[in-house]
Amino acid sequence: MNVRQTIVSLIEPLPTPLPIATSGGIDSSALTLAARDAGKEPIIVSFTLADRESSDFVAARTLASHFGFEFRPVILPVDTDVICGDVIRLIRRYGARRKTAIECLWPYLHVLETLKSLNYSSLLTGNAADGHFALSRKAILRYGVRASKEQFQLFRQHFFGNPESAQIGFLHRIYGSEGLQIHTPWFNPSVFPLFEDCTWDEVNKPRQKEAVRVEFPELDVLHIAGHTSLQLGDSGIASTVGDAVRRRYAPEAKSPIRAYNLIAQASS
Repeated sequence: MNVRQTIVSLIEPLPTPLPIATSGGIDSSALTLAARDAGKEPIIVSFTLADRESSDFVAARTLASHFGFEFRPVILPVDTDVICGDVIRLIRRYGARRKTAIECLWPYLHVLETLKSLNYSSLLTGNAADGHFALSRKAILRYGVRASKEQFQLFRQHFFGNPESAQIGFLHRIYGSEGLQIHTPWFNPSVFPLFEDCTWDEVNKPRQKEAVRVEFPELDVLHIAGHTSLQLGDSGIASTVGDAVRRRYAPEAKSPIRAYNLIAQASS
């Protein structure tokens, strides 16, 4: 499949030093080593809320320390006024509507501000890599494990046929509006064929995302954890953002979706 060589070739035209949004997961960690292979100077950029250190943040810092890469933390605010202002911006300026999109995009607003303050013009991210492996709970049930190769590949075709998958379109619009470029190698059409003859098992066993792990054996020593959505887990992002907006705009609601919808309706 030659995943590593393909990713390296996609990174070679990019500038250096090269900031890389890194969760410490296998997808973004592989990008850092591919960037090094491509002769770039990787800068590990990772975010966490101001009131905690998430496991993703710790893993990204460990990755940077292990390979001697520069580490740039982005500390996300927990102030209700700031969060609500950011969410209004995402909804009214950029058209984000879905709960997942709003909460996944929110940290990238603050990554953007950090990059601007440091005069960087590009960001490399691992967004969309999960689409090659069908690892969400819904995807595993419908397209993984017991699914046929045809079913698994149908999932991949639908995912990569949608320019808004993994918030890719939003990220390009948000960063582009500020004069920055965002690069998403896993979403590049040249990566899709690398897995098009595979079953779910072949790319995910014996380890999750084995098809990537096997080509970056240097990462084995870090014992990288499996897939977790960036806004979930112990990151606290979904609950922090959702609760702040819900309390401000729909305190009677059990979910922040009502608050997000009210903000969207006010802008139409």
